[in-house]
Amino acid sequence: MTLPSIPSYKSQALGAIFLVVIGYFGFNIADLLSKILQNHYSIFQVLATSSFLAFSISAVWLKAQHGWKAFFPPNYKAHIIRALFICGVVYSMVASLKLLNLADFYGIIFIMPFLVMILSVIILKEHVGLRRWLAALVAFTGVLIIAGPQFSNIGLGVFLALVGAFFSASNVITLRVIGKKNPVAFYGVYPFALIFIISMTGLIATGSFAPIQTSDIPYFLLHGPAAFFGTTAISVGFTKAPEAAIVAPFNYTQIIWGVLFGWLIFGNLPTMTTWIGLSFVIAAGLYSLWREYKISHHL
Repeated sequence: MTLPSIPSYKSQALGAIFLVVIGYFGFNIADLLSKILQNHYSIFQVLATSSFLAFSISAVWLKAQHGWKAFFPPNYKAHIIRALFICGVVYSMVASLKLLNLADFYGIIFIMPFLVMILSVIILKEHVGLRRWLAALVAFTGVLIIAGPQFSNIGLGVFLALVGAFFSASNVITLRVIGKKNPVAFYGVYPFALIFIISMTGLIATGSFAPIQTSDIPYFLLHGPAAFFGTTAISVGFTKAPEAAIVAPFNYTQIIWGVLFGWLIFGNLPTMTTWIGLSFVIAAGLYSLWREYKISHHL
């Protein structure tokens, strides 16, 4: 087998890292806008608007490149299941953003890789060594530290963030089962369509529509494209990366923007408890990725 040259490997890795970093930044923007818009609008109105825009971009791109047949792949049932998981991710996480500071929110959802590990053992029957189980225990301890003293005030927000992390992990497992057989544009079509249908149904059923203020129009117009951009850039980045372990740690760049946006826009800075909990979660995550890299390279 011919190995890639060092310059080729390096350029692929740098390109993939760039895509993943800007993709996670897109998610940061979408999270920030979700938190801002929920001050004046219901979750149904926020998600109906953003999902419609994101679906439109995905559908137009997919139709232009691959035609109508690409909307109905042979494994469409698996994609419907994945769409249900993503609906769970979106609704639980957007709802939690209304209740949590951004830093607390990211500290809790960073538990997701360890939930993927647990589901991999249960569903995919993969083997996980003792050290990675201990890393998972450290990460869960970090989440408990973040949620600890203030849990009585933000208990529902913490619970919703954990539910979102679980659905996100379930989405990752589903993606691993599906594989990389579909065009990049397709991965957003079913989820955004389902989110739009559910959101419009909720909006009509609750009668919670509020006239959109002129000053909020840019936020609505940016929300959907930011979510679509984040999803696409991360999907392409992981696909192009020489190894997933190279780009996976850059998930933690979200905390930088989360802290910065929380401070500049909401005047919130992480408490010492949050910093301690974050250090547990991030350190455990990086150690787990390092162990995975060593095992895959027989080091």
